[in-house]
Amino acid sequence: MEHIQTVKIHDIEYDTTYTAHIKQNCDGWIGWIKEHPKVKCEDTTKEALLKNLEQTLFETLDADWEAWDKQIEEDIKAGKLDQLRDEALEDLRVGRCTDL
Repeated sequence: MEHIQTVKIHDIEYDTTYTAHIKQNCDGWIGWIKEHPKVKCEDTTKEALLKNLEQTLFETLDADWEAWDKQIEEDIKAGKLDQLRDEALEDLRVGRCTDL
């Protein structure tokens, strides 16, 4: 049976913790982030793998945020959020909003 270890990786910027699953694989190590299936790495040592996983995770998160930002900008330009904006303004106009 394979021995899979778990290691927590904390993203300080968004105060989110991810779980790295790692195991020794022949002469090296392999690992993945279960919460982010795109993040899978291999390396020669456990320490190098953990560093590689963390770097790959943060690069992937940044790329995902950039793609999300681009998509929402395109949706705004295409008018896909106009109805939501109009509903929110109407709620404000008739007093259905509460100050936070």
